[in-house]
Order: sequence, then structure tokens, then C-alpha cells
Amino acid sequence: LQDYAFSVAEEIKTEFECVVLISMREERFYGSKIRGMLDAYQNSAFHVSSPSSVEVLEKRIDFVIDLLKTGEHEISSDAKELVKFLRIFQADLRRSPPSPLNRFVSACAHGNVRLALDLFRELLVSGYTNAREMTEIRGTWTIQIHQVLRPLMTPTRLFYDEKYSRVPNLFQIRLAEEGSHFTGLRILKLLASGQDPRAPSYISLAEVRAHFASTFGNDEDVRLWIDSLLASNLVEASTRQDSFSEDIDSLRITPFGQFALDELHKIFTYVDLVAPEGGLRSESACNEIVRLSNDEVHLLHEKRRLERVEKRLTRANVFASYLAAEEAREIQLYALQPTDGFATAIQDSLAQEEPVV
Repeated sequence: LQDYAFSVAEEIKTEFECVVLISMREERFYGSKIRGMLDAYQNSAFHVSSPSSVEVLEKRIDFVIDLLKTGEHEISSDAKELVKFLRIFQADLRRSPPSPLNRFVSACAHGNVRLALDLFRELLVSGYTNAREMTEIRGTWTIQIHQVLRPLMTPTRLFYDEKYSRVPNLFQIRLAEEGSHFTGLRILKLLASGQDPRAPSYISLAEVRAHFASTFGNDEDVRLWIDSLLASNLVEASTRQDSFSEDIDSLRITPFGQFALDELHKIFTYVDLVAPEGGLRSESACNEIVRLSNDEVHLLHEKRRLERVEKRLTRANVFASYLAAEEAREIQLYALQPTDGFATAIQDSLAQEEPVV
């Protein structure tokens, strides 16, 4: 449709000898410019940058608070509590250095304001966001990373399911026989290597695939992972496509991908949530994680909060130990350098977080 609209605009320009402005989605423009209709015409492109996601969220919060204060709504008894609830998020977005909420939403949205608004709305209405507890406390409430991750990863259910989450499982095995738990992280690390995190450059897709083919002898696993990383906005294609295609010539890591590589995959809440979701190659580890998950459900129904957290810590550590064993096997199998691994950093991070949790 956008190609058709452009062809109509070209006819109007020719017929009336005038200037015609047409808006196109970024990914459509780049795709058509490389292999479509636009490469046949002389045209000038102007990129309209998106506003800051945090700035937009702050203005939306101000707007809602003004409505609540003026009484232009159907809520009366809880208006003050709602204002206090929203002020907590507004103050958190303005924190310096940036709060976990600020960093996560900004990185995940990557300039997509509509996505940032969707993420923020899911956070507000999630059953895991305890609005009553937040508004009844005296003093200030500081939003922690687990209060951001859990509502966005499991907004309406107890256990994480990648199909219903905006946050992908970075340890998922996507190719049953020859896939690895670490392919996604290895792709991100390759794209981030030697790059300026604030302005990463594009890397040839052929170079990425050649590296994995020569090191691991498997191209299909890379194709499946690139498709997932594009869909989740962890990497970006030069053609702005959001799924794998042979037409893509180069890739680069996004701020969300950098956040996932630097922090996300090591955070206790994340490791704990993805542990029961993906496939495992160890029957004993799988059985142990299933048993701990069942115990957690029973403790939830019995409202035994501390014991439930202890089960979750144990589950995360079991999963981390399993990942360490899998990584050690792959290091030996593919003659990798131990410094190329991720498991040790995950285990160290969990050990540091455990007293705080």
C-alpha cells in the first residue's frame, strides 16, 4: 500500500509539477529503497525522530493527574491514592542516575513511543504491581528491578511463557537437536564487540553467519535466533525488518540488546522466571526445577512468602548450575575460550543478589 501511495504521489508531482510530501514507516522506506520501488526515483528523505519515551510518559502522567485533581472522571474516593500512585512512577522516572524502570523502558522501546506506552500500561495494571502497598507506605517508594521485570514478563500468570511476553527467553533452545542455550547471547556479544554502546555500527549478516558456521557448524540455529532477536527488538536490521530474511544485509545491537547482554540475563528475577520455561537437556535438572516450581505454587496458596522466595532462589541456582555444566561441555566440544562464557558471571551475580533478595 505504501508503494502504491508513493507511485500515486509520483504521478501527482509529474502532472502538476509540484512538491509532494508522503510519510512512510521507517522499515518500509529502507526496504523499498534497497530492493523496491524507491530506488527507481529521485527523492529526498527526512527522518522525523521520535521523542524521548520517558518525557512522553511524564507528560501522560501529568495529564492524568490534572484530570484527577479537576474531577473530570468517574473516580472520587480513590483519587488521592491514584495521584500518589502515579507520582511514585513519575518520581522514579526522574531519578538520577536513571532508575531500573527508566533504563528498562527506554532500552526496550528503542525510540518506539507506542511500545513504551504499552509497556508502562502493562506495568500499571499488572496483578504483580501492588498499588495498595505502594500508596500506604510513608515516605518515598523506590521501584526495584524485580518490580519492573515480573509484571512485564508475567503480567497475568504465575509462570513465564515467552509467547505471551515482550521479554524473550535468552536461554531458550530454538533448535531441538543442535541448538544451544547461549546462541542468542553469543550473537549479541559478537554484535557488541568493539562497538560504542551509544552508537553501534552495523555488522554484515554474512560475517555473523560465517562466524557461527565455522565455530559451531550450525547456521539454522543462528537463523532462528536472529529472527527472535529482531522480533524482540534486541537487534536491528539495516532494512528495519522485524523478522529474518535473506534480504537483510547487516545487523546491529540495540539499546535493549545491550541491556540484555550487560545486565538482564544475570538478574535473579529474570533467571528465576525463565528457568521453568525452556527446554533442558538434563533430566535430573529438569525434574528438580519442576519439583521446586510445584512447591512454589503450594507455598503461594498457603501465603508463606519467605519460604516461597527461598524456593525461587534455589530454583535459580539449580538452573544456573545446569547452564554452567552445559557451557563447560560446549567449551570442550567446540574448543572455545573460557573467557567466552556467561555461566560464571550468572552464578556470581546470583550470589551477590541473594542476601538482598
